[in-house]
Amino acid sequence: MAVYPVSLKYKDIMRKRPSVAQIEQHWCERIEAWINEQGLKQTTRGQIITYGQIANALSISRDDVERICFQLDAGGNGFTLVRQDIQE
Repeated sequence: MAVYPVSLKYKDIMRKRPSVAQIEQHWCERIEAWINEQGLKQTTRGQIITYGQIANALSISRDDVERICFQLDAGGNGFTLVRQDIQE
């Protein structure tokens, strides 16, 4: 589960080359922006977002999306985005 607005922090735990780390930082920023855009459009308190949806929308591999989003839900196929300002 993730609470809107989402904040993703890129962590270069593999100590990759600067060019690779820069690309992955950019992906992290794009994923965060896309998730938060979906949150703004949300009309219910909870919305399921899958890694496949993110990968397809942003043309990033599903494996990379899953690795970057691991910090939100520790794995799986996706997560529920919750907006606390919407009452049901």
